[in-house]
Amino acid sequence: FGARLPHTNEAEILTFAVKKLLGGSTHVFGDAQQLACLSRRLPVDFYTSHLAYHQAQKQVEGHLRVCLQVDPTFQGMVTVSPSEPLLSEAAARLMYNKSYAKLLAHVLYGFAVHKGDRGEFIGMMLAIDARDHTIYDPIVTLPSTDEQTFHQESLRVGANEDMEDVDDDHEDQTDIEGELAKQHVDTSVFWKQAPYDLVFTVPSFLRNLFSIDFSHALPSRCHPSHKGQTLSSLLATAKLNFNHFIKVHEYAAIRDPNLRRALARGAGLLCANNQPGVDLCIPFTFGDDHLQKDSTTAVLLQINNGPKITEAKMDDLFDLMDPILLGILSDKTPNPMPVIRIVLSLASSKSSIVIRQNDDSKSKFTSFDFFCSGISHNVFRHVRKEDEKLWNKLVEASSPWKQIYTPALSKGKVLRRAQNPLAATEPGFYSAYSE
Repeated sequence: FGARLPHTNEAEILTFAVKKLLGGSTHVFGDAQQLACLSRRLPVDFYTSHLAYHQAQKQVEGHLRVCLQVDPTFQGMVTVSPSEPLLSEAAARLMYNKSYAKLLAHVLYGFAVHKGDRGEFIGMMLAIDARDHTIYDPIVTLPSTDEQTFHQESLRVGANEDMEDVDDDHEDQTDIEGELAKQHVDTSVFWKQAPYDLVFTVPSFLRNLFSIDFSHALPSRCHPSHKGQTLSSLLATAKLNFNHFIKVHEYAAIRDPNLRRALARGAGLLCANNQPGVDLCIPFTFGDDHLQKDSTTAVLLQINNGPKITEAKMDDLFDLMDPILLGILSDKTPNPMPVIRIVLSLASSKSSIVIRQNDDSKSKFTSFDFFCSGISHNVFRHVRKEDEKLWNKLVEASSPWKQIYTPALSKGKVLRRAQNPLAATEPGFYSAYSE
């Protein structure tokens, strides 16, 4: 791509990237093409099965996936779609205006890929959706005074209503797998439109992420140097730049200077396995557009798919997301940069956003803390109401062990759970021998 760029323009180089990503055609957006696009934006990883091997092989052959290692028996290989901002931008243009919930469901259900352990793919997809709307549809109609707006004196904002019950019984997966059967890509070509500014402010991103405008929120924890400043005033010039996520292998990968490197490549980070307190890290600049030491901080997200993660545990969860303990900020800096901390409780039966109340005690850092319960259009601005049930199905799928005990017939579910006593706390795992 670098050799072609001096001799072409953005539209032509994106068209070339689209052709390579889609396997040579710009007219078909079938199963393999959807997987190729999603893999360029999220760190999709294949299982080590015979089926997964052949699916990964086709992605390497025709869709720019990279083979890192081949098993000595030639029965498996390790592959990855590495960080390449241009290809991720091409994938973003292809995905935009489609249902992100359906696209994610189609890939997770239709291919032999890991579905995650905590709902991290859902968290990344929500962030990607907000990013795309911030860039490609920047005119956001902010709430007027008679609509839902944030008021500092109110701890809870937004809806606090029961979400639609999701049937636990197995549904025919063709409802999901058939949603995005082969489509034709519109070659009036969204990717050929005028160049977009791919760098955007933190407040504009949060406006597109949440259904509520928090511009006038005060910090949840406040360093003395930031006293009295609102989110919009403090972060007015703070800039984000990401169009994809990559999986990192080390805890130190979410610290500087790696944060600056990720920001330069337009990448958000899916944290290393067992990283304390944090699952996603999206770097942003603060105070200076130049990528230099002490100018990069982050949006930190913790993803939970357990129903018992409630607001009552909010303080403990945010304490685990301490940016100083994580090594993102230094306690020796006289004017530390602010951070955004977000906890997603995806499996909650409630739909609400809570902003943590202002802590008047002197803090070593400044943070804006958001606790989000459930997935609905009342919480996330661009979650379509008609997709809410599908989003919740994805939450269920993010706990793979539950799928084992969810056969087609409800009676079979009881019997299957009874075959493995003590494996979980739901009644089927003990009702045959205990009350």
